[in-house]
Amino acid sequence: MTGTYTIGALSKALKPTESTGKKAEKLKNLFRVTENATENARPVFVIQEPQKPKADEKQAKMRRRTESDDEEETENVQKLKRPRKPKEKTKEIVIDPNEDKRTVFVGNLPNTLNRYTIKKMFQKYGKVESVRIRSVALAASKLSRKIAIIARKFNPKRDNFNAYVKFSKPEDAVSSLKMNGKIVQNKHISIDLESNHKKHDNKKSIFIGNIPFNVQENEIYSHFEDCGEIVCVRLIRDQETGVGKGFGYILFSSEHAIEFALRLDGTKLNDREIRVKRAGESTNTQSMKDIKKTKKIEANKEKQEIGRAHV
Repeated sequence: MTGTYTIGALSKALKPTESTGKKAEKLKNLFRVTENATENARPVFVIQEPQKPKADEKQAKMRRRTESDDEEETENVQKLKRPRKPKEKTKEIVIDPNEDKRTVFVGNLPNTLNRYTIKKMFQKYGKVESVRIRSVALAASKLSRKIAIIARKFNPKRDNFNAYVKFSKPEDAVSSLKMNGKIVQNKHISIDLESNHKKHDNKKSIFIGNIPFNVQENEIYSHFEDCGEIVCVRLIRDQETGVGKGFGYILFSSEHAIEFALRLDGTKLNDREIRVKRAGESTNTQSMKDIKKTKKIEANKEKQEIGRAHV
């Protein structure tokens, strides 16, 4: 705080000649604070925080570190103490020795059917566990095989497929064999037990070769139906495209039908002279010749069609 002070005023006030009352007044005036002085006065306060000693800070840091380390150790100990879940045992694959006896092979089914309609068709013989569709000729597509079958993207050159129907009991599968040879949507379906399907009875079978690639089972049935009762017709096809390879087999119900079927050797089927022989009679080498011959004929036909298109 500041006051009005004139030089020499203090020494004059202390002179002995002057009265004490006047001296006192002058002293008061020297230290009197005016109103303007109080207004201009601005006190300044400086607060300094007391600094903690460095030793205390180091100790606090050490405490915090030890506390965090203790927490991590306790967490690790708790994890170790937790009981581990027992590993799930892998399911053992149980092979049913009677599965092939409970399953039937169904051939020449129209491709307008699906799993539901096939299952419904065989339920009258017993409980059907599953239906597997096989030998499907698909159209050229980027879709997977499963999705293409669901979307029904079939090859237009083939209108049939095969299936496996599995029953819950072997006797139900045997009773379903009654449907063998039945006509479903203008197609003769063939049914046999899966255990017997891959077996060939050469005494009752014939080999047919040099047949067109696009021939259907129904055409074979109609060509040989006068020879005797046909159990099934099996045409060898490409696994990916489903197109025929130019040869196949016919199984009859009796050996007597073989003699009548052999008489059709050299007859024409869709303008092609077919070859008919007994099954097992050097059919392997003959079938390869038939494949090469059929491919050559098909290639010549394509060349002729291309030449006609350019004319």
